[in-house]
Amino acid sequence: MKEQPSPPVVAHVRSLGFDGPPGRPNLIGQRDPAIHMHQRKPWNRAFSSAALKEYEGLLAKRARQLLGCIEDRIHRSDQKDGVVLDIAKWFSYFA
Repeated sequence: MKEQPSPPVVAHVRSLGFDGPPGRPNLIGQRDPAIHMHQRKPWNRAFSSAALKEYEGLLAKRARQLLGCIEDRIHRSDQKDGVVLDIAKWFSYFA
């Protein structure tokens, strides 16, 4: 059984402008240095060397789980000439 491809993702970045949705500038598009620093503070802690080291085990476990699910899907397939997978969909499950 073949997986149905996901519909294409269409981004309308220009229509949102540099700052993102009106009234809600995102962290990357924030032009005010003081606001940017305030928004960035929690992210700094989340991506410190110590925090990233803690994520390593969880990430490895999830990667093994993803590969196991993909392998299971391949082994359960009745197709003899290969299996078609929408890898973007599988990666979105991983995220």
